[in-house]
Amino acid sequence: MKHVNYGFVYISRATAEKLGMDTSDDKKFYEMSGRKGWGVKIDDFIDFVDKELQEKYGEFEYAREVRNGAIKIQMLKTNTFQDLVFDLDEALDTKGYSGPYMQYAYVRSHSVSAKSGDIDLLNNQNLTSTYTPNPDESALLRWLCRFPEVVQKSAVEFAPNLLSDFLFELAKRYNSFYNNVSILKTVEPDAKAFRLQLNAAVGIVIKNGLNILGISSPEKM
Repeated sequence: MKHVNYGFVYISRATAEKLGMDTSDDKKFYEMSGRKGWGVKIDDFIDFVDKELQEKYGEFEYAREVRNGAIKIQMLKTNTFQDLVFDLDEALDTKGYSGPYMQYAYVRSHSVSAKSGDIDLLNNQNLTSTYTPNPDESALLRWLCRFPEVVQKSAVEFAPNLLSDFLFELAKRYNSFYNNVSILKTVEPDAKAFRLQLNAAVGIVIKNGLNILGISSPEKM
């Protein structure tokens, strides 16, 4: 057994207001306080996040997985020795450092692989190519290669935030690649083969990384 020291968990002003707390003193964040009756039970908080998620995006099949990812990444992305300020809007932001952002990158990768319809190509581990990666692809490849060492370092140092940081950066680099390259419409065979396998590799790493953090990867969002 090893004790892992965490800081205090606070709630942002915006989230405190949504929870019905008195924020008339205009502080930036609020602590739990039994004396003031300020406390949030986890079951009540989960219901609260579910309601907020539904109001933002409506009902969808994988809402539970997205909710869990949002809460967990918001809790795990902070260094374990630092205090944490939980902000609900930040946790559900699909364009920022959040669980849904990482999950959506996986959804994109999975969708591209499914639409390609070329299972033999994706499963070919001995694929050779003369294609030279462009800057976006090179940046993505270099980051992918760091996955094993980041997992090991996160485990040895009891620091899940390191893995969370890695996955967020991977999602950012993948989205840049996705937005700048038309993967499925690539005409040149070697380039298309390379891009499809790179796309699939990103999906595998994101899914495995999130799984290590106890977060599932929905196939649709």
